Amino acid sequence: MNEEHGLLLRHAAEFLVHQESGSKPEFPQILAEELLSSEYGDNWRGGLYLASRLTREQIAERFFQRRATFPALAVFLATGMAARSSRPEGRTSSSQIEMSYLIDRWRTPDDLLRLTLNEYENLVNLLWQSAATEERQYVTAPQRPLGVLVHGTWAAKENWWRPNVGPFWKHVQSFWPHLYAGSSPFAWSGKNSHAARVAAAQQLVAWAQAQGATSLDVIAHSHGGNVCLLAARLGLQINRLILLGTPIRTEYMLDLKRTGSIANVFSLADSVQTPLGTVPHRRFEGRTLGDSATVSNWRAEHDGSGSEPGHSELHEPKTWTASALDALLT
Repeated sequence: MNEEHGLLLRHAAEFLVHQESGSKPEFPQILAEELLSSEYGDNWRGGLYLASRLTREQIAERFFQRRATFPALAVFLATGMAARSSRPEGRTSSSQIEMSYLIDRWRTPDDLLRLTLNEYENLVNLLWQSAATEERQYVTAPQRPLGVLVHGTWAAKENWWRPNVGPFWKHVQSFWPHLYAGSSPFAWSGKNSHAARVAAAQQLVAWAQAQGATSLDVIAHSHGGNVCLLAARLGLQINRLILLGTPIRTEYMLDLKRTGSIANVFSLADSVQTPLGTVPHRRFEGRTLGDSATVSNWRAEHDGSGSEPGHSELHEPKTWTASALDALLT
């Protein structure tokens, strides 16, 4: 702000103080002209405030003969025209209506008319673009969930689930390009206790929020599946949940309001899922869930070597291929 700029604003402020105090000084025409002729938009606002005390005819009489005020007046008139149309789509393809308004209503000089129409076009185009952007923001495209692998008990240091490293991660990623591949994958302590699983569920919710994920596609092994069931009850939205050898226990009930679908993969040769993993809170036989429109049970019968898979073989790529489990990823 230069000295002249500051001086003009101070004069404007002094005038406003006089107005508020009840005195009625004559309209400071010179001050208004200087403000409207300034190169500073801040001064324009002060000058237009002063001009707003006048009638339309008085404004034309006092300022329309001074070309230096035209840039400020053009913005003022263009804003008024835009305000007459409450929505940008209400604009006409012809400027004849707006020209008529300016000529008949304001009797603007030709140079000011051209400036005003140009400002009006710029302003309405800006409003149009802004409205289109806002509309696009409300029309949200379906967001694809983030894919994630969740390990089970005592597996925090294993590699099979690690991004870009684990063989099972690589197998799943060939079907799920949205599988998390960053440097901060979800992991939990893997301790074999209910308290550890509750803490892990809270951590999973926080991790998903940190990733900006609105929902998850999850493959969870062993008690990692129960971590996910707890997380859903804490509010985590899960699009698809694939359980691998998850012990079915009474502490970990389903929340189908926050889980789009659940595929429960089990093997009759898995002695960790049950009885070891379900004592002393086994639900039914500890292996399967009740089938429904959103819950299905898938038996893994082949480990790729002619046998039924054990607990750890459920996250082996050859088990998935031999047992036709890849259909769950499509």
